[in-house]
Amino acid sequence: MNDAFDRAWELIKAPFDINHPNDGKIKTIERAPLYSGGDRIHDDFNYWTENKDEALAYALYGSAVPNVEISDLDEDIPMRETYPAIKVMENPPDEYVNLMQDPQSQGYMDEFDEMGGEFMDEDELYAWIASMLPDYDLPPNEEKAAWKQWSYNDEGDEVAPRMVQPISPLGTTGWHHSDVARDEHMAGALNRLRDQMSGRIALPDDVLYRVDTAHTDNLRHMTFDELLMNWDSLDEGEKDFISITRPHFIHSMRRL
Repeated sequence: MNDAFDRAWELIKAPFDINHPNDGKIKTIERAPLYSGGDRIHDDFNYWTENKDEALAYALYGSAVPNVEISDLDEDIPMRETYPAIKVMENPPDEYVNLMQDPQSQGYMDEFDEMGGEFMDEDELYAWIASMLPDYDLPPNEEKAAWKQWSYNDEGDEVAPRMVQPISPLGTTGWHHSDVARDEHMAGALNRLRDQMSGRIALPDDVLYRVDTAHTDNLRHMTFDELLMNWDSLDEGEKDFISITRPHFIHSMRRL
């Protein structure tokens, strides 16, 4: 009886097992929801994080960042025009869920499509995003309660107070844009959320292989045998990316 009870309790309090590709299970997340942000129509929501702000940042801006081996860090990579959405996965009551540690971040990958989750209420999401935008019409009593810092334009001039501090864009495409550009982008995201439609989701061809994305991460981590087997099916952009980031592979292939 006690064994059955203990087992049931373990299932309740320890549902998320985090695994490492080389080290096996490395930790368990107990009694905490996970979040995944992206485009409601086009994304699979396979990247999960314990940080709700981080999920929203990915949902708003996208995850592509400049590849330091190929492009300038100041290069203008367009932010994704998403129909923003956040999935929330509460502790499942009756099963363990296995996730893989993402080697590029602190988040987790759902490689086996085990995660379900429910979308955050869109009215709640809309209000959250709207609260981070500059508000030019705050009455004096509300302005006193607003976030104490101000937003600035590209010239460094004060613009307007915000009700809450904006989420950090660190690690996302938004990090490489100005405060004003992110504000404009968030305002557009609110319109797309209201209209329930996406804008431009895919990266333009001219920057596709000059940034780090999930796809370029896969190219970077393919084994020599996998690259050799798939070489003829890769497009020229993929081959150029591999030639720059993995010159040792090109050298070894030419010796065959």
